[in-house]
Amino acid sequence: MRTHVPRLARWLVAMAAPPAQRSWLLADLEEEAAARARTAGAQAARRWSWRQAFTSIAPLIAQRIEATGPLLGRRHMRLWRGLSTDIKLSVRRLLHTPGFTIVCLLTLALGIGGNTAVFTLIDRVMLEPLPVPRPSELYRLGDTAA
Repeated sequence: MRTHVPRLARWLVAMAAPPAQRSWLLADLEEEAAARARTAGAQAARRWSWRQAFTSIAPLIAQRIEATGPLLGRRHMRLWRGLSTDIKLSVRRLLHTPGFTIVCLLTLALGIGGNTAVFTLIDRVMLEPLPVPRPSELYRLGDTAA
């Protein structure tokens, strides 16, 4: 059977449509394109198919997002409910191994302090302007790099 809906247009509609509506949307698109091909020709049916695909993608994606909203909310809440037990378990394990805890805390402190020092230095030296009225008129004194 010859189809009048381009393969890419079918794929776009199939990816944008919710799974429950996908098969009947594609069948309806194909049926209408075949009817248009009989009355106006194959090229007109292909152009109509492209217009239909492009104009229906945004509403179909919005419909899918609305349908997945409550699902994501439930997953999000499950994550937060389990977080307190994870934190309790972590604290309990860190209390049982004081040497490892001290090494972890020192590593974090050195890493955070080092990053803060480096970024403060970069900010002061490279990003902030010089505290003089006309920095373009400054001259270098001393050895020349020859």
